[in-house]
Amino acid sequence: MTHVFDCPLPARQWLLGVLLVSSSFAAAAAADPADPAEPTRLRWSGFATAGAVWTDADEPWGFRRDNLQRSSHARPVQMAADSRLGLQGNLRLGADWELVTQAVAKRRVDSTPWTESVEWAFLSYRPRHDTVLRAGRTSPDMFLLADYRNVGFAYPWVRPSVNVYGWMPLYSMDGIDLTRDFDTGASSWRFKAYAGTSRTTVPGGAGEDITLRARDMIGGTLTHERGGLTLKLSLNQIRLEMSGHQQIEALGHALDGIAKLPVPRVAAEAHQLRSAVFSGTFETRYAAAGASYDIGPWSLQGELSRVSSELPNMRGLNGYGSIAYRHASVTWYAMVGRSRPSREPLSPPTDWAASLTPLIGAGNAATAQWAGTMAAYVNNLGRLDQTSYSLGLRWDLHARKALKLQVDQFRVREHGGVLWADATPEARRVNALSIALDSVF
Repeated sequence: MTHVFDCPLPARQWLLGVLLVSSSFAAAAAADPADPAEPTRLRWSGFATAGAVWTDADEPWGFRRDNLQRSSHARPVQMAADSRLGLQGNLRLGADWELVTQAVAKRRVDSTPWTESVEWAFLSYRPRHDTVLRAGRTSPDMFLLADYRNVGFAYPWVRPSVNVYGWMPLYSMDGIDLTRDFDTGASSWRFKAYAGTSRTTVPGGAGEDITLRARDMIGGTLTHERGGLTLKLSLNQIRLEMSGHQQIEALGHALDGIAKLPVPRVAAEAHQLRSAVFSGTFETRYAAAGASYDIGPWSLQGELSRVSSELPNMRGLNGYGSIAYRHASVTWYAMVGRSRPSREPLSPPTDWAASLTPLIGAGNAATAQWAGTMAAYVNNLGRLDQTSYSLGLRWDLHARKALKLQVDQFRVREHGGVLWADATPEARRVNALSIALDSVF
């Protein structure tokens, strides 16, 4: 199998993911899924998006669909930002048991292990008609579109709102979840609880990649449906651990040393900056409310989430609202998104060098001053503070194929561009034009 590892990385991830999917079901023979007498049957399905996005962003800014991606302004037309290919296998093992695996090929950073391309791999058991227990790799149920945020055909836009979906890189979770459905008259309810861990590779600064591990992840959702109305509440708590960013880790160690110096004001400022540095382990809590309403040709949808965290630059509110109108095979839509951090940018220290020179010497004091300035700079680059406006149309060419065109304007405030590759501190206004062809099979 040496030839697999000689492939370019995106192809390699996809091939290995497909091999894993195939091996999971190699012992099964495909049977007619409509035949209830067949106790074991295999069904394959998939989805694909071929997309392109152009932006007028000035260098060095680059567009990203989410913060799993690394972009480059050298290519103002990004072909891979929205493009993806997914393959899913469902193997029924009798009436109550099912194996499900889904592999997704999409843009990721180069150091991403191929196992992250396998986004689902779980065993499902239905002990009764209204209860499902799953164990293995599933998706954490944090959004309205949690189970199909990769499936472009499932929603009207080219991509879900980057303000809500783009900052959260957790597409899968290794653990268990329990779902219970119940009805009350004309309404239906669904409760889901889950627990597990996750591992994701995200791009860091200076070309380094960060391994983000979510440990002790627990959460629950409550969904209510009545007619065309869907309401969903989500709560989640995660202990996040970051590793692999050696420069940030070194900066954190330097601030630890400065915080121990016998200069109270400098020590207090160093401690504040150290708590904001993007390294180590920290706890994050996520709460969200989402709603969608379909009435005739009109569709309304929105989500609002609040993030609280021990890491200051993750705290804030994120949300979007969308309206769509369908006439024949064409759907017109508009969407507005907003991300607002809960605190102002950090100010770099201005006089550490003067205060520390008598104690540690001019050279070491200058180094300490630089460490404080860099800590504030790096932390502020991690803030999300932007508004987005989107207009577009979806043309359903076929029952399983849709063409989309979307125009976006992003208004990024000062120190608010974390969703953009190689963002700089100043405020920017960026326009984008996207086209995508979505299909399911």
